[in-house]
Amino acid sequence: MNRREFIGGAVSAAAFLAARRSCAWCTWEHGHTRSKLPAGVDRDPLVSFQLPYDDPRRRQNQFIPAAPADANRFTFGSDGSFTFFHLSDMHEELAKIGDRERVFFAKMCEKFRPSLAILTGDNVNHRCKGLFEEAAGTVVRLFTDEKVPFAVTFGNHDTEVIGEGWYTAAEQWRFYRETGGRYFVDRRAPSVIGGGVSKIDVLDAGGKAGFNMCMLDSGDYGPADNPPVVTNVPAPEGSWPSAFDSVRSPQVAWARRTLAGGVPSLFFQHIVVPEIRDRMGRGLFIPVDEGDKTGVRLDYFGQRPVKVNPRRGKGVLGEGLGSVTVEKSRHPIYLDGGESIYEVWRGAENFRGAYFGHDHKNYFDGTTDEGVRLGITKTMSRCAYNDGDLGLRVFRIMRDGTYFTDVFTEKHPHGCSAAV
Repeated sequence: MNRREFIGGAVSAAAFLAARRSCAWCTWEHGHTRSKLPAGVDRDPLVSFQLPYDDPRRRQNQFIPAAPADANRFTFGSDGSFTFFHLSDMHEELAKIGDRERVFFAKMCEKFRPSLAILTGDNVNHRCKGLFEEAAGTVVRLFTDEKVPFAVTFGNHDTEVIGEGWYTAAEQWRFYRETGGRYFVDRRAPSVIGGGVSKIDVLDAGGKAGFNMCMLDSGDYGPADNPPVVTNVPAPEGSWPSAFDSVRSPQVAWARRTLAGGVPSLFFQHIVVPEIRDRMGRGLFIPVDEGDKTGVRLDYFGQRPVKVNPRRGKGVLGEGLGSVTVEKSRHPIYLDGGESIYEVWRGAENFRGAYFGHDHKNYFDGTTDEGVRLGITKTMSRCAYNDGDLGLRVFRIMRDGTYFTDVFTEKHPHGCSAAV
């Protein structure tokens, strides 16, 4: 075996292990814990990412049933500002949110007095009845105990499971709504498919929208990426996206229509846009020397590790960036009028920024060389793989369309200086 063959084999092995790791969490319940599932729960359910991408049982092709509007009303304060939190990747399982998480969240609430919390997916690790209620109920109580209204969208680990005793996407949503009561913010666009496609308005003194927070559903996985699980559903040749999913065409069209209203808007979703992996993140990252501990090796950028480009942004890369590949992101299911969600953002003057979760140890905020501001928020949960430092992102938006944001953690209670 020559050097090139050895390196190629190593890269292939690393990619395979990464794919196995990404699928392991999603198959956790009906994998090695199958024998421990509650009575009455199907031991061999169908996970939606085993289905064709256009199957109506996948949440990316579902309309979550309409419900009465929630009673929350969000307005700018007397100083012209509005404060809210962004959290992601709680990965709650069996009520394991502990005192550290609760105390940290309570301290942040006392310090900033948020009017809203936005939760962008991978909310729980359990989706079977009897376990989901315990896990999701613990997440809900984090907000209701502090009397903070909260809004939810879904991530790849919130994949719906189809079978007796399992929660579908619509059932998960209904549980959050019923358990959260008056604190659950339900502003879904009922005519748009996906789990948690929402626009939350902050109103000015005249009762008109002065700022929008828009939440999208970035989906879960493409079946071909989970070969150990998908043996009975052949993928149409050339159809499957690779790795993770992304925002689908109807939501891209919805975002375009929403931005056409001219209101300053921030966007939130779970999985990062694939453009963040193209050409050094389109200016967001720069290579560093081998051995530089501030850098992380991202295979799709070559062998040299990279870090956040200080001329474009601030923050830390602690792990890779998982998304659909740049090549596969040009599949028609991700485009509207030939444009991806990133390209719609790029062309809108009132777009202010987009923020993601998914990559638990990362927290940064920067602007691409095309003028698109993107950021990631680190996890506040020990149930997720983490670096031991719990964190969340604080936003303070202003009536004039500007905003401040930074990540606050246990080790950095005064901010991580990850704000542009």
